[in-house]
Amino acid sequence: MNGFIRVDIASQKLSFIENGQVVRDYPVSTGAQGYGCESGSYKTPTGLHRIRLKIGEGQPLIYIHGTPDDGMQNPPSSHGCIRMYNADVVELFLRVSTGTRVLIETGT
Repeated sequence: MNGFIRVDIASQKLSFIENGQVVRDYPVSTGAQGYGCESGSYKTPTGLHRIRLKIGEGQPLIYIHGTPDDGMQNPPSSHGCIRMYNADVVELFLRVSTGTRVLIETGT
């Protein structure tokens, strides 16, 4: 699997990009406190990241993770993580591998 993830905070959108082309866009909900890299701020951290682990069911914290539909009603509304609809996160999980780059940008 080869691809790249781009999260646009302004548009509340995550794009999966492969071979320079957007394969799929997903709605997301980012941090209710905005964006920034301060530890403990509950803000969504911007910049270039990598998927370090793909964590399955029953784990206490997944940074890009699913949420019940009500968790997506008023984005941005997360505690700094990237929330997705459950079906979307399952689809994305199957598309990416550890090491996949994730660029989180503020957008325009």
